[in-house]
Amino acid sequence: MLDIARRLITPSARSDVPPFMVMDVMAAAARIEAQGGRVIHMERTLLLQKVQRAGIQVLDWDVSEPFDLVVKRKLSRPPAWLRAVGR
Repeated sequence: MLDIARRLITPSARSDVPPFMVMDVMAAAARIEAQGGRVIHMERTLLLQKVQRAGIQVLDWDVSEPFDLVVKRKLSRPPAWLRAVGR
């Protein structure tokens, strides 16, 4: 499964951006969100969808919610693909 994930997650040309630039962008996004603005993080969302389509279970949660509760809730129900086929 790790091999599949490695093949799916290939760095894009945008990944060759110096870290301080990324931190500046993230800081700006945090300021916008703190002022009530909305920032869309599409690259992360698209990557998560790609990994999920490969059959890898992803746990994406709001960090304000306790991790153990999220894990229990996620593991207590069948995977989405199984629910989709009605089983």
